[in-house]
Amino acid sequence: MESLSLFQVTFVMLTAIFGYIFAIKFKQSVISTHVILGILIGPSFLGIIESSNEGFKLLAELGAIFLLFLAGLQYNIKDV
Repeated sequence: MESLSLFQVTFVMLTAIFGYIFAIKFKQSVISTHVILGILIGPSFLGIIESSNEGFKLLAELGAIFLLFLAGLQYNIKDV
C-alpha cells in the first residue's frame, strides 16, 4: 500500500480550505466548489493527486461514509 505524501495531504487540505473561503465569499455552494476543485486537482485534469494512491481511496471512502451519516441524521423517520 502506498503511503500518503505530506505534500499531497497538505495540498488537498489547503485546496479544501481555499475552496470553502471562495464559496462563502461568492455565495456559492461549498459542496459544488469542493467537487469542482477535486476534479481539477485529480488525475483527470491536472493530475496532482494520483487515483492509484490507496491512502486517498481510504480517505475518500471515509468521507463518503461520514457524508451519508450526516445526511441521515437530518431526516426524521416519520418523514420518510
